[in-house]
Amino acid sequence: HTGILESYHNLVLKYASKRISFGYEAFQSRCLLAAIDHNRHVAREVAHKVSNREVKFHRKYNKSSAQWTVSKVKVEKDYVYIPELMKRALYARVHDTAITRRTELAQNPSHPSHIADTIAPVPPPPTKELVDRQRSRTESAPV
Repeated sequence: HTGILESYHNLVLKYASKRISFGYEAFQSRCLLAAIDHNRHVAREVAHKVSNREVKFHRKYNKSSAQWTVSKVKVEKDYVYIPELMKRALYARVHDTAITRRTELAQNPSHPSHIADTIAPVPPPPTKELVDRQRSRTESAPV
């Protein structure tokens, strides 16, 4: 199954976007940050509703099959390790004798954050309906 690998590659794109050109050292550092993030959060527990402890689900529209599906939601990520990473990075930077260059890029109006919430041309059915549909499909499948 390639789901975990795809998840990792999405993290690499989050840390090292293809829209921005990075020097080798910066790109390598960003890939390492993506690996740390992935390894830290890959085994997160499934999230439950506070009110009744039921498993939380997320609806997703698949453009190629024109179908809605449902997947379990994991608990939120925690970043408790970040302060230590920052402390070490600052220490390394303070004790670095090489000159570093910094550039700042403004967000482009065509940035993906400005795109619609879903790619589906139709509104999603209720989550419960998707969960029931998935259960009936997996329970009726021959073993």
